[in-house]
Amino acid sequence: MSFSQWERLKAISEGLSGLARVEDLGEVRRGNLVFPLRTLTLGSSDPKAPCFGMVGGVHGLEVIGTEVVLAFLEGLTARLKWDVTLAHQLERARWSFLPVMNPIGMALGRRS
Repeated sequence: MSFSQWERLKAISEGLSGLARVEDLGEVRRGNLVFPLRTLTLGSSDPKAPCFGMVGGVHGLEVIGTEVVLAFLEGLTARLKWDVTLAHQLERARWSFLPVMNPIGMALGRRS
């Protein structure tokens, strides 16, 4: 089983290959459904660097948070090709994203 936001997240992850660190923090299961908790991190790997984070998809029925995070990531993906100011900012800061915190809830269309 899948859902449209999950497919977009996978496409964004592929589009940022080599530019972002993609990490699965673990996985969530319910019956036969299994989804990783996927994060994307851009920028500095210095643990002292300031970090900006965005989380979406906490409640499966409330997809707007995931949509906002995915739209932001799609915009970043496009900007990284030409925006030297953004590239400079990412040298000194870290941006981390967890667009789908509750993939089981989103896949099933349930709050939790």
